[in-house]
Amino acid sequence: MKTPWLLAALVVTGCGSQLAAIPRVAHADAIEAQAAQEVLVKLKPGRQALTRAARTLPKLGWQVVKVQGDLATAIAKLKQDPAVAAVEPQRLAHLFDQPKARFNLAFNDPDLPKRQKTDERIQLAKAWEITHGSPDVVVAILDTGVDEAHPELQGKLVPGYDVVNDNANPHDDHSHGTSCAGIVAALADNGVGVAGMAPGCRVMPVKVLNKRGVGPLEWAAKGIVWAVDHGARVVSMSFGEDAASQVLQDAIDYARAHNVLCIASMGNDGEEVKHWPACSTGVLALGATYEDDRPALFTTEGSWVCMAAPGSRVYTISPTYEIIDPMFGKRDLNYTYFSGTSASSPVTAAVAALVISHEPAITEVALKLRLRKTSDDVGDPGWDRQSGDGRVNAFRALTEKPSAR
Repeated sequence: MKTPWLLAALVVTGCGSQLAAIPRVAHADAIEAQAAQEVLVKLKPGRQALTRAARTLPKLGWQVVKVQGDLATAIAKLKQDPAVAAVEPQRLAHLFDQPKARFNLAFNDPDLPKRQKTDERIQLAKAWEITHGSPDVVVAILDTGVDEAHPELQGKLVPGYDVVNDNANPHDDHSHGTSCAGIVAALADNGVGVAGMAPGCRVMPVKVLNKRGVGPLEWAAKGIVWAVDHGARVVSMSFGEDAASQVLQDAIDYARAHNVLCIASMGNDGEEVKHWPACSTGVLALGATYEDDRPALFTTEGSWVCMAAPGSRVYTISPTYEIIDPMFGKRDLNYTYFSGTSASSPVTAAVAALVISHEPAITEVALKLRLRKTSDDVGDPGWDRQSGDGRVNAFRALTEKPSAR
């Protein structure tokens, strides 16, 4: 079922016991109300900036313009302006809904192996015999921020950015971003908790969603550009919007032009629903698999899915402080089981980081091809609409170099 968003929106993919999605409430907060009266405008080369521009995205050539009156009328008028190359409404980014409870993904039995099945599926132990990852390789997690004081993230973070509040403290007031960061690079060999899948690498937290998992599309584009400019080699995005966006595509093109791989979750609709950036050109779109390697029934499907990764009960970290969801109550403290295609994106980002650590000169195009061609076929034989080319395999990605054919 499609999420009833106020605007065409980005959505962060849901998790299990650590719930990823904040359902929309009836009233919009100040940010959402402001976004409802803003448009994004891109001028043609050589044209002067609009005098009424409230903010700019200079490296992408876009401006944010506040409008009075009817939004559709304002957009129509701007499209007729000969100086305007493109215009679109200021859409909002959101976390994806959590997988439906009927799949029992929130079950948190303490006697179950923590992440053993997940790691075995992607042959992580064999991959670690080759590399744990390099601290020079940075994965940007574009999400709700991180718990920077978490013991499992000490020494694992590079300076980040809070696009929401425009400062250098991307603090997580939701929990989703912390869990994604832990999947990639939680501290290893410290005698407690869990290890990230690329524990030698580091994470760049870029907060593009607020405490409700919501943010204007402008923030996502700014976050991508900031991450690229500050040294990220991989950008992981566990969110989506339900309408195509040129400003988002421009940001992704900027990343790819700088040899940065962009990974995005497909969503948790359980049917074909288009979300961007998963549908954006050049993005590695990720579906999810269960612990038994079946394509997850909750995963959004479609012709644009590239591959899949584990997205069921992936054990990771959660904030060390209390966060209470108005619908679902308290979040897990310190550690949690994380489910949904939200998990699939950072799992694959971690594998990508291992490959870059082992082969620093690999290009974005070659890396994307490597991950797809070395995946293990699951679901229907060959490519399918839920798992794409197959489920990611860390060991094969490090040891096999398939041709482009």
